[in-house]
Amino acid sequence: MKKYYLTLVITVTTILTASAQWGEKISWKLQNDTLIIISGVPETLIDYKKYEVRFDNRILHKWGFETFDDIWEPKKANHVVINEGVKEIGEGGFGNFFLKTVRIPNSVTHIGKGAFFDCEFLESIEIPSSIEKIEEFTFFNCIKLKEITIPSNIKSIADNAFYLNALETINVEIENKNYCSIDGVLYNKNVTELVLCPNKKQGSVKIPESVTKIGNYAIYNCVMTDLYVLWENPPVANDNIFGDSKSKCKIETLHIPIGTKKIYQQAGWTKYFKKIVERK
Repeated sequence: MKKYYLTLVITVTTILTASAQWGEKISWKLQNDTLIIISGVPETLIDYKKYEVRFDNRILHKWGFETFDDIWEPKKANHVVINEGVKEIGEGGFGNFFLKTVRIPNSVTHIGKGAFFDCEFLESIEIPSSIEKIEEFTFFNCIKLKEITIPSNIKSIADNAFYLNALETINVEIENKNYCSIDGVLYNKNVTELVLCPNKKQGSVKIPESVTKIGNYAIYNCVMTDLYVLWENPPVANDNIFGDSKSKCKIETLHIPIGTKKIYQQAGWTKYFKKIVERK
């Protein structure tokens, strides 16, 4: 079996500077608290399914390489700069890293599933317009990521791409032909589907009357105080939308059209809210 080794070079100063060659797969350098990805061969950055990485004959090959944290320095970097030329961030590529900020260049055309899985310190990320899809669990449990912008070329977003995070606002570039944002909430371009309400959005949300579908995990574990809906015949509500008994949404009040409480009860809505208010 072929072995890959990491080599660290530490300067005599108090500033840590390191460089390494990941077999012929990836080269990087760690300077202060910034991890700089220099190159990835074959144009793919850290795919845990493809590469077996060894350090002193000890294997690291799980999501984010969560074992041996004390000896794998790149995982501790707070900021990441990926150089132009890297075309792919592999599945689980930065899972469990200590990242705070990430800038992805336009050369990257694909971000794998779970690429930033469990990055609990991630506060800011720039997604380039070269990306067309946001995969499953890409930003799972990014509990400090409060705002994100969906670039112009995104064509699809997986139901659970932003599962369990701290988003307060989702923005969408105006040129995007598939999605739009209204008051920080993500809809499809025609506003017929509610795609995602940010988990940590404060205050209230009013779902437009044009919406006929609510996506899976769209209002999962939300903490807003009030949700306003206008349907006389609402779509069916279920745990896939609001969360199960262990992780259901925490919205205090559902506001519905007058005389429709029984209809909403039959459609499964009322069990997810503490208070139901009928309004004219």
